[in-house]
Amino acid sequence: MQHYVCTGDCGGESERSKVCESEGCKNEGQPLSECSCTDGFHKGVLDTDHEIDLAEPMDDEDAL
Repeated sequence: MQHYVCTGDCGGESERSKVCESEGCKNEGQPLSECSCTDGFHKGVLDTDHEIDLAEPMDDEDAL
Protein backbone atom coordinates (compact mmCIF):
# COMPACT_ATOMS: atom_id res chain seq x y z
CA MET A 1 0.00 0.00 0.00
CA GLN A 2 1.42 3.36 -1.04
CA HIS A 3 1.93 5.80 1.85
CA TYR A 4 4.19 8.68 2.84
CA VAL A 5 6.53 9.05 5.83
CA CYS A 6 8.56 11.80 7.42
CA THR A 7 12.27 11.06 7.50
CA GLY A 8 12.75 13.60 10.28
CA ASP A 9 12.58 12.90 13.99
CA CYS A 10 8.77 12.84 14.30
CA GLY A 11 8.16 9.61 12.34
CA GLY A 12 4.96 11.01 10.83
CA GLU A 13 2.98 8.95 8.35
CA SER A 14 0.16 9.76 5.92
CA GLU A 15 -1.91 8.01 3.27
CA ARG A 16 -1.52 11.02 0.96
CA SER A 17 1.37 13.17 -0.20
CA LYS A 18 1.85 16.26 1.95
CA VAL A 19 4.48 18.05 4.02
CA CYS A 20 5.46 17.30 7.61
CA GLU A 21 3.22 19.24 9.96
CA SER A 22 4.88 18.24 13.25
CA GLU A 23 6.00 21.33 15.10
CA GLY A 24 9.66 21.06 16.08
CA CYS A 25 10.49 18.21 13.69
CA LYS A 26 13.73 18.85 11.77
CA ASN A 27 11.74 18.22 8.55
CA GLU A 28 8.76 20.42 9.42
CA GLY A 29 7.38 21.86 6.17
CA GLN A 30 9.32 19.37 4.01
CA PRO A 31 7.55 16.83 1.74
CA LEU A 32 6.98 13.36 3.14
CA SER A 33 8.85 10.53 1.40
CA GLU A 34 7.02 7.96 -0.71
CA CYS A 35 7.00 4.44 0.75
CA SER A 36 5.34 1.19 -0.29
CA CYS A 37 6.34 -1.14 2.56
CA THR A 38 3.77 -3.59 3.90
CA ASP A 39 5.33 -4.17 7.33
CA GLY A 40 5.27 -0.62 8.72
CA PHE A 41 9.06 -0.40 9.08
CA HIS A 42 9.59 1.84 6.01
CA LYS A 43 12.89 0.08 5.26
CA GLY A 44 14.82 1.88 2.55
CA VAL A 45 13.04 5.17 3.17
CA LEU A 46 14.05 5.80 6.78
CA ASP A 47 17.34 3.87 6.63
CA THR A 48 18.72 6.17 3.94
CA ASP A 49 18.27 9.36 5.95
CA HIS A 50 19.41 7.67 9.15
CA GLU A 51 22.74 6.85 7.50
CA ILE A 52 23.10 10.48 6.47
CA ASP A 53 22.43 11.59 10.06
CA LEU A 54 25.19 9.28 11.32
CA ALA A 55 27.65 10.97 8.98
CA GLU A 56 27.06 14.35 10.61
CA PRO A 57 29.71 15.33 13.17
CA MET A 58 28.65 15.28 16.81
CA ASP A 59 28.91 18.46 18.83
CA ASP A 60 29.58 18.62 22.58
CA GLU A 61 25.85 18.55 23.42
CA ASP A 62 25.38 15.28 21.51
CA ALA A 63 28.08 13.58 23.58
CA LEU A 64 26.34 14.32 26.88
